[in-house]
Amino acid sequence: MVTFIQRFGSKLNLNVHLHVLALDGAYSFKHGKVCFPRAEALRPETLNTLLTPIIPRVTRTLVRAGVRVAEALAALP
Repeated sequence: MVTFIQRFGSKLNLNVHLHVLALDGAYSFKHGKVCFPRAEALRPETLNTLLTPIIPRVTRTLVRAGVRVAEALAALP
């Protein structure tokens, strides 16, 4: 995964945003040739295990930063 930070828009105005390149596999060399074996998809149980501790932390950070309102988050499933 590669992330680029772009700080300015086309008119040199301040416009901080990220560009992310995320591949669904990895390049490797076999017998002098480049190949790209795709990664297997995550199972729902594995995805839930990964996201369960992350979502509350991100939510708290967004509420502290004033980007999200805590009451609006309580209404989400």
